[in-house]
Amino acid sequence: MSRKSAATGLSLKYKKSEADKNMRKSVAKRIKVSKTGKLLRRQVAIDHFRSKKSGKNIRLKRGWRLIPRGYEKQFQRYLTSRN
Repeated sequence: MSRKSAATGLSLKYKKSEADKNMRKSVAKRIKVSKTGKLLRRQVAIDHFRSKKSGKNIRLKRGWRLIPRGYEKQFQRYLTSRN
């Protein structure tokens, strides 16, 4: 049984917006959107078999990497609603 909100008249059970409901959460967890709209991702292979990697290699892999412009449209489609 779902209650209706007095202010909006919408069911409280289904309060999420359509964009939140339809975006790919697996992509949203891995991608960060910068203030200027650039898409950023984490560098791969940071934690697996870390003792074998040199200190320089580990330091270089810290931080965020820019997603190439060719893939931006594809990732934007994942991050927005799929109608």
